[in-house]
Amino acid sequence: MCALDVIEQLLPSGMLELLRSCWADRAKRPTSRHVLKSIKKMERL
Repeated sequence: MCALDVIEQLLPSGMLELLRSCWADRAKRPTSRHVLKSIKKMERL
């Protein structure tokens, strides 16, 4: 099992994908406001 598999199991559903999308490409990193809105949306699911 690789480290990301372990991390994915510990994080709420969708969180690892959010982190990857935030940091994969500096030019595409969302604003803090967008990240917080995404987190709140995941909490409602």
